[in-house]
Amino acid sequence: SLTVIGGGAIGAEMAQAFSRLGSRVVIIHNERHLIPGGDEAGARIIEERFKNEGITVYNECNIDRVEKKGKQIYLYSGDKVIKSDRLLVATGRQAVIHPLKLENAGVTHTDKKIIVDKYLRTNVKNIYAVGDVNSIALYSHAAMHQGMIALMNAINPVPFFRFRWDKYIVPWSVFTKPEFAHAGYTESEARSLGLKYQVIQVNYEDYGRTIADGVPEGFVKVLATKRGKVLGATIVGESASELIHEWILAIQKGISLFDIMMTQHSFPTISLLNKRIAEIWMMNKMDSPFISRIVKKLI
Repeated sequence: SLTVIGGGAIGAEMAQAFSRLGSRVVIIHNERHLIPGGDEAGARIIEERFKNEGITVYNECNIDRVEKKGKQIYLYSGDKVIKSDRLLVATGRQAVIHPLKLENAGVTHTDKKIIVDKYLRTNVKNIYAVGDVNSIALYSHAAMHQGMIALMNAINPVPFFRFRWDKYIVPWSVFTKPEFAHAGYTESEARSLGLKYQVIQVNYEDYGRTIADGVPEGFVKVLATKRGKVLGATIVGESASELIHEWILAIQKGISLFDIMMTQHSFPTISLLNKRIAEIWMMNKMDSPFISRIVKKLI
């Protein structure tokens, strides 16, 4: 048996993995839902799958104390007492900066990160810092991308052609079953920023391919402006980590929903769900009284 403290990506992935390997698994964390940085409706799908697989999830629970009695570990949270053989702490990471002795090189840093500019350069002009150490985005793919940017900036003598890290969208994926992937703004972020947007969603259960494949759980959800500018995308379901890349490119390069609608997608691929999002957006525009008046005049 295993208790996992933390309901983020690592906690969710490890919980399902150990459950499928035969452990009795409990997840406990203090957030409203699993994968708290993502879409709540998507997280509820993951939670329902976990429930069906026998994984117990306790949301919004603070841990009072943990004790080891003999070979058993006891975790106390209010009136809950959770007993297990092992404990996995998946509550994030903490930078270890001091052993680097950066003060010897005069590099500015805090206890939590090395300070970099928009070109990933430290205050010492020939020293760059990429990846988790700068705390911009704690993902391996972000570190690899930053490494590429830093290298190009380091060997480029022309300041005008340097690359800024903040010009590139950082997506993320959670490799549970079903998968959970996201790029751009979430709905809660868009609301808090006061952005004007509409939500377009298609469900896996409404598409023949995913039904035939036996993977009808999930959805593709996109936030977009009336003019079709993509602000964010969340995908929960089969191949979500692959499907998200079309939306990363759309956000980063300003590709509109009209452009995606006019891009032929091979049928019956799962990626056709992305095209359906664009088609629904266009059909919604046809309901506009203004568009209706124009069409009537044309015919």
